[in-house]
Amino acid sequence: MYVLGRFLHGFITAGNIGVIDANGALHGFGAIPRGERPDVIVALHDRSLHWKLAIRPNLYLGEAYMDGLLEITRGSRWDFLELCGRNLAEYHKRRTRECAA
Repeated sequence: MYVLGRFLHGFITAGNIGVIDANGALHGFGAIPRGERPDVIVALHDRSLHWKLAIRPNLYLGEAYMDGLLEITRGSRWDFLELCGRNLAEYHKRRTRECAA
């Protein structure tokens, strides 16, 4: 989960998400108010997703969902997609600013 956690720590800047790893441990990313649960929680049912999603999320995210290896346990798939889209837009803004500097 280390590689995926590092990726999500830098990627999730808008909203928050919880990831239940293949061992059943919940990890939170983004701004989660103390004592509250993340808005969206996904469970990973395959240990290989820990690195696959960090390396090539655009390839493995949809595949894992369709295969049942990634399950949305809190929030809807629309909540999950909205969170991903918002953070992807923020990521691109940050990258554009970094390249311009």
